[in-house]
Amino acid sequence: MNGVVLEVRNIYKKFGNIEILKNLSFSVQKGELISIIGRSGCGKTTLLRCINCLEIFDYGYLRVGEIEIERTNLNLASKNNGFIEEIIEEKAQKIRQKVGMLFQNLNLFPHLTVLENITLAPIVVKKEPKEKAIDNALKLLEKVGLKGYENRYPYQLSGGQSQRVAIARSLAMNPEIMLYDEPTSALDPELIGEVLNVMIDLHQEGMTQIVVTHAMNFAKSASDYVMYMENGEIIEIGKPEKIFGEPNDPRTEAYVRLFKE
Repeated sequence: MNGVVLEVRNIYKKFGNIEILKNLSFSVQKGELISIIGRSGCGKTTLLRCINCLEIFDYGYLRVGEIEIERTNLNLASKNNGFIEEIIEEKAQKIRQKVGMLFQNLNLFPHLTVLENITLAPIVVKKEPKEKAIDNALKLLEKVGLKGYENRYPYQLSGGQSQRVAIARSLAMNPEIMLYDEPTSALDPELIGEVLNVMIDLHQEGMTQIVVTHAMNFAKSASDYVMYMENGEIIEIGKPEKIFGEPNDPRTEAYVRLFKE
């Protein structure tokens, strides 16, 4: 496997007659941080949702760890086909447990404390003993810089604190890969660093992460690779210094220039 924890090959996705993802292929090594950049509506979020199997792609191949989903016959897209039952209900469910995802506007459960938000899924889904889930949650809160916040409710948190609790909640399921969909877009500028610093710390600890972001300074300084998407296609993937300094494709150059002016 050569350390590859995620493999995407020739993936297509349509909504109705509109092609959202077109022949996407790339792989991610364990511990890498990949930033995905591009204009709104280019398919970045849909790509994340396909990786996490919240959306099932129409054609192509996906591997997360040892779990593979391959769709080489579009006729199998019929929901009445037993293939769908097998793939979605069995393999996709296993992939979801391996991949944590932080949505752009992921809300915590308002009626639960921070600790209860973090421990709910491990106790209910993974059947962890309550004591073990609580101990792990407290360690995760310390990791994201929120030690002592376990008894607060979401309304008592700032936006940056809420996002960090949401990251801790995802990490509580012990994912192999973390996905983030614009994790700082709804935050005030002074709070953005709180969230990005957690992601940088996780990177240093070896967590595999894929981040859809418009935070170009973060993409430039923290990423192992940057992926530029346009109109549902991957235009270019490269090291940050290449993408932001000497991109190969004029479309990439035109986009990154917007953030230099």
